[in-house]
Amino acid sequence: MNQCLGITTKGQRCKIRSNDKFCHYHVQQDMGMINKHVASTEGSNIVDKKPSSGFIYIYTLHKFFGKETNWFKAHNLPDHKDEYKFSKSSYIFLKVGMTTQTISTRIKQWENKCKHQIYLVNPETDKILRKTKLTDLFKRLRISHYETFKDGGFYSHNLALAEKEIHQKLHKLYGKGIIYCKNCGEDKYNIHVEWFLIPKKHLQTIYKLIDEICWKYTKQVNF
Repeated sequence: MNQCLGITTKGQRCKIRSNDKFCHYHVQQDMGMINKHVASTEGSNIVDKKPSSGFIYIYTLHKFFGKETNWFKAHNLPDHKDEYKFSKSSYIFLKVGMTTQTISTRIKQWENKCKHQIYLVNPETDKILRKTKLTDLFKRLRISHYETFKDGGFYSHNLALAEKEIHQKLHKLYGKGIIYCKNCGEDKYNIHVEWFLIPKKHLQTIYKLIDEICWKYTKQVNF
């Protein structure tokens, strides 16, 4: 029997042993993740039928750099620890999303919904995640050219396919786990599967990967 993957109201992992991933007390958390995945898949299929253009964007949360640690839990992620001090850690959690609106509009929507302050991550803003050594500053002067980067994100046609491929490659590179996150100031956890634990030194690699995928789908339309 395995230990339940559920998170208690106190923010601790459930200690009950179960034949399934979740015990009967926390099976609703499992269903919440399944329903969210189904809704996401259905939404992607709809978009695929009518390809939309827009932006792939990356962000993290300012709260990761604070002292509070009981609002965010992860399970089955490689290299993950129970607590992080991301200002000192060599890792950071990043989320990759898509929007047909302006990125600033989408970020405001997320902040209003989740009540978390969001930090947009891209080649122009990632200095908060980087070391401040002189050598790193010189590296920033030689930022690589990206075909699709503009207005804070990476522009692409057929966003659903682009986002799906990006997520698949990031999961292959960095693993896939379950994320539990408190939102809206409530004492309960939501379940996510789209956060990625990334070494900070891999940021340029992430940008390049996203840019190449976005350019592939854009080029198919323009040429």
